[in-house]
Amino acid sequence: MTTTTPSTTSTPGQKSVTAVSHVVLSLWTGAALGGAGGVVLALPVAGFLSVSLRHWREYRAIERLVRTSAHQVVGEQPDRPKHEGHDEARREQ
Repeated sequence: MTTTTPSTTSTPGQKSVTAVSHVVLSLWTGAALGGAGGVVLALPVAGFLSVSLRHWREYRAIERLVRTSAHQVVGEQPDRPKHEGHDEARREQ
């Protein structure tokens, strides 16, 4: 009998094993913490946390990409003043 262990590089078969283990772990934790009510709420809570974490990771990746792109664009414009509006404030005085 062979056993499949989840790894960082997942194939379709390994992905389903990981998903099943997450379901079992969620149900077990729900039962341990809240009895029958915990089992009923375990999967929706686990799904909410999973989706929230995935969205947060995607958001962080997009923010990192935007920050990197912005630094590259600003670095390509040497004539741009360091603080916009600084020259206008000096003219008004």
